[in-house]
Amino acid sequence: MAAIKHIDMYKDFLALVRKSRVGTVSPIEFTTFYNLATEEVISQMLEVMDLNKKFMNNLLPLRNTSAQLDITLDSALSTRYRTGVCETPNDCRRIARVTVIISSTVIAKTNLIKSNEVSEIVDGIFSKPTSKNCYYHLERISNTDKVRLFVPNMNYGSTPITYPKCILEYYSSPAIVAVADVTLDESTKVSVFNKETCTMIINTAVRMYLENVQDARYSTYNNELKQKN
Repeated sequence: MAAIKHIDMYKDFLALVRKSRVGTVSPIEFTTFYNLATEEVISQMLEVMDLNKKFMNNLLPLRNTSAQLDITLDSALSTRYRTGVCETPNDCRRIARVTVIISSTVIAKTNLIKSNEVSEIVDGIFSKPTSKNCYYHLERISNTDKVRLFVPNMNYGSTPITYPKCILEYYSSPAIVAVADVTLDESTKVSVFNKETCTMIINTAVRMYLENVQDARYSTYNNELKQKN
């Protein structure tokens, strides 16, 4: 599928707000509303992606994989497992998957647990963490997002500890579209998103623009959307 050019998205935006000439809504105005709309659409998609699997494909351009991250282990409080934390990448918006590397040859599957289920590991409802199956949940420490990990209680070597480590698969925030991306001399700039997502973003940008200018055409635009749906 051909990539969607930003200049074409700008023209679609102009057509939807009934502006026939480029410049009647300036590129500065367009990119402002486009970026606001992108944030709204991506936030909504991330929120419901577990229920709508199609959104996972739509969000693939934002999916990243971290390098091996250090896990800071806590003192052993249990003979059954150990806990530790690692910091999330700065551009992390939502965690998709966590993999724990127990050693240079052992990689463990890692399951998400809710914070209120943590005590249930101690009570034995969940199997204890092993070299095949570990657990994690998300928490915020000193205004920093971290991943709390539950790993098998074993000798991880001398100081400094080389293992365990983890790899995070996560969704980042979309890049900001600059004004230059939609001007005529930059017409080769393309969106990272597929046509469906681009359409959602443009429709949202149009709604935001018309709401902002309080134009009577907003009611007409809403009615047209309802008729299409």
